[in-house]
Amino acid sequence: MIIKSMVIEVFTNEHTFYKRLDFEKDLNIIRGENSSGKSSILNLILYSLGCEELLGGKGHKTMKPALRRAIEYKETEFKVIKSHVLLEIENNSNKTITIKRDIIGNNDPRLIKVSFGGKITKQDSRNFEEQDMYIHDPGSAANRLGFHNFLENFLNLTLPSVPYYKGYDRKLYIQTLFPVFFIEQTRGWSNFLSTIPKYYGIKNVSKRVIEFILELDLLKNEKASEEIRLRKQVIKEKWRLTYSDLTNLASNSSGSFGNSIPKNPDVLSKKHDEFSLFIKQDDSESIPIDQEIEKLEDQFNKLEIKQNGSLSGSDLDKKKTKLSKSIDEVNIMNVQVSKIRKEIRVEKDVMETLKGQLLTVKEDLQNNKDVLKLKKFGSKMNFSINNNICPTCHQGIKDSLLSQELEQTPMNVEDNIKFLENQKKMINLSIVQSELMIEKMKAQASYLEKSLFEKQNIIRFLKKEMIANEDLPSEYQIKRKLVIQNKIEDLTKIQSKFNNIIINLFSLSDQWKEILQDESELPTDHFSKSDKDKLNNLRRHFQSYLRKFGFSSADISDIQISEDTYLPMIEGLDLRFDSAASDHIRAIWAYTLAVYRTSKSFNGNHPHLLFFDEPRQQEVSKEHFSIFLAEIKKIIKDGQALVTSSISLDDLEVATNEIDYKLIKLDNKSIQPKSIG
Repeated sequence: MIIKSMVIEVFTNEHTFYKRLDFEKDLNIIRGENSSGKSSILNLILYSLGCEELLGGKGHKTMKPALRRAIEYKETEFKVIKSHVLLEIENNSNKTITIKRDIIGNNDPRLIKVSFGGKITKQDSRNFEEQDMYIHDPGSAANRLGFHNFLENFLNLTLPSVPYYKGYDRKLYIQTLFPVFFIEQTRGWSNFLSTIPKYYGIKNVSKRVIEFILELDLLKNEKASEEIRLRKQVIKEKWRLTYSDLTNLASNSSGSFGNSIPKNPDVLSKKHDEFSLFIKQDDSESIPIDQEIEKLEDQFNKLEIKQNGSLSGSDLDKKKTKLSKSIDEVNIMNVQVSKIRKEIRVEKDVMETLKGQLLTVKEDLQNNKDVLKLKKFGSKMNFSINNNICPTCHQGIKDSLLSQELEQTPMNVEDNIKFLENQKKMINLSIVQSELMIEKMKAQASYLEKSLFEKQNIIRFLKKEMIANEDLPSEYQIKRKLVIQNKIEDLTKIQSKFNNIIINLFSLSDQWKEILQDESELPTDHFSKSDKDKLNNLRRHFQSYLRKFGFSSADISDIQISEDTYLPMIEGLDLRFDSAASDHIRAIWAYTLAVYRTSKSFNGNHPHLLFFDEPRQQEVSKEHFSIFLAEIKKIIKDGQALVTSSISLDDLEVATNEIDYKLIKLDNKSIQPKSIG
């Protein structure tokens, strides 16, 4: 990101106070006396970007009184009635936008206007498209009209989801990134990353920010490890329940399955048909259930041979008629089942379409709610959402619910919201009705399939009865046959259940194997090789800068980068506790530049932007301040650095000897009446 230009306007009844500042790529030094407004300029950059939380609060209260209460000029105070700031920035795709945000005035400070072009640097900016957006309100980091969501996309960032203390994962807020490259004067020099907002509830927020800036694999690996742990937990529970079903089945059938099936999740090496349920015989021996079924079927078939003698002609005709009728009924039922199954598929397609419409309606509803929010904040825009134009990408959109051939008078936002709320309710109701219809049809299909099974059994028995046999069976044979038949049916059901359980276990085994494979691909020692290279690089650069900047409070070779916090440590303690005040400033210089350089070397996510507000704190020597500026100059190619300083112009000239930079001089008060400034 490059800061191209800034305009500050403060309106009083008597004057319009104005200041324009133009910045360049590379190194910019803003020089002025302590009361000239240097810090206000950097603070206004934060304010324009909706990141004033680094200053300790939100909204206009974070700004200096001269911008919101009274401005002094020639020993006279003028009451401020309105003020705003415009900031023109460029992304790494050379696209430019201009951001306007009121400090005080009629509009809510949560309202931001974005112009898609250089409204300050381009003389004719009348044709730039504009869009109102909002900040510091629910949805500003995620919704289409949320400014921080827009800024994330504009800067080509993809902020990760990180763990929060409340137990869920959510996006890392863009505001948390700024303390890595923006050191403000009031609190920024007190410690490393001292201005990171802590009240979002993000676990280890400083750590997560550095991981993102350096693009460490650790967060991804930690999330993958946690996901694997949860997947394992699910498989273990499913395996436990399935194994319990297996033991219950064996117990209820007086069977056993030996030790071939593990009690806990494992990768099964045998084939499906190599697992069997063993049934106990009268002689206390156990044989596989499929062998027991074969044995009983053999006994049954022998008894079948001794079935009734030949049927009489009339009985045979009756049996044939009944058989023919049953076959016709089976054919009809098959057609009915097929028809219902097809209707179920159609209804499922309808339900998926409804769910897609619901998603679209929810998005439209959120967009309209955002528009209403912007209007409440003071936006006067004629939002194109009412005219089927996307409010952010400015492309045409089609209403998902109404015919495109209808002549429509656009509704106002409130009516849109009511309409979409009703559409949402209607679609939800339709989805519920569709689900009920599917369940009803499934029940019908299940009933028909059960009837079909019974009819098919009748057909089988009819066919058997029509077979002529020589001998009449005895009463014992008939009873014996029924007993065997019932036992075959019972064992067949048990075998079917057993096979289904084995199929489930193999499915779980495959999932377990996949989980173990994913787990094996994770680094075994916490950090990936790439992460180790980056952290070693960060440590080397940090130590190198400490030497260049004259750090002397401790042996620099003893200073390390903590693998837990990624912050400088010495003998397990925070470096700050073992450093003189001036050396602590040197350490912040060194760490800020080392993070920038490491991220740049490994194509990380640093925005290639550095801000230092009065970096010569604690009377750091002029020599080391000069070296600090020279080191910024070395690494800031293709990026930008803004440094404020109150040292004299003569001292600055010495400090910047042989350094090419842009000097921005602030004389007295930086903001003056327009006719004068």
